[in-house]
Amino acid sequence: MIHCFNIRHGERSSLFLGYLQRKDGKLRIIDAENAWFVRVDGVNEYGDDPFLEKTTINPDIPLLFLNINSIPESTALIWDHIEDEPGKPCPNPRIILPRNSVKNVVDNPVSVDIRSFGIRTPICTNEDPTYGIVGLFHLLPPAMAWLWRLVAPRGYNNPSIIGSGIMESEGVGSYWPFATGKKIIHANLFLKQIINTPRTTFTLVPNQNIGVWKVGFKPQLLMREYLTRRGAAKILAERPVDYR
Repeated sequence: MIHCFNIRHGERSSLFLGYLQRKDGKLRIIDAENAWFVRVDGVNEYGDDPFLEKTTINPDIPLLFLNINSIPESTALIWDHIEDEPGKPCPNPRIILPRNSVKNVVDNPVSVDIRSFGIRTPICTNEDPTYGIVGLFHLLPPAMAWLWRLVAPRGYNNPSIIGSGIMESEGVGSYWPFATGKKIIHANLFLKQIINTPRTTFTLVPNQNIGVWKVGFKPQLLMREYLTRRGAAKILAERPVDYR
């Protein structure tokens, strides 16, 4: 089994505890959340996400829905988002799933094979080059992964923030507004963590668009499928293609 840890969504939901580490070159983590704050803006009709639909339509315990159109005593449907104004659906509908409402949750520490960074990319054409075309997924050298982790940019079409919509940096990690202490201390902790886990692979994966194609989060799913089918086989240095 290949364990993928998405750095954007896993920043504040995992504990990097020293006693978990085995000194085998891989990072070990354990989930620290009692519930998940799940965005469902990508669920727009019945059948888009069967797992979430089954979990939320017939839950074992009461759930909290945010920005979902419903009335008291009705069944809340996660694709029925409220509108900010007529014809404009809210970009940030959410549900809160308690940990005990999700079956087969992994509670034990796991070794991370792949740490995945995401980048939200707008449509890119010759006429409007925007970010440039980011390939299906990229393997990052550890030094680049460290720098990317420090910058932690927010990209195109992110419903969690209000701003210009262009790529902006959040600073150290992506949790910096919630952290205490010095930025340099945190940056050095990240660097030490990467140096001590050389067997963990880093990837960069676009979502939203590749070139003129709207892809949503499918590149991440395809990357996981590809790397899982490869097993833990080492990707030879001559196999990746330099994008420059």
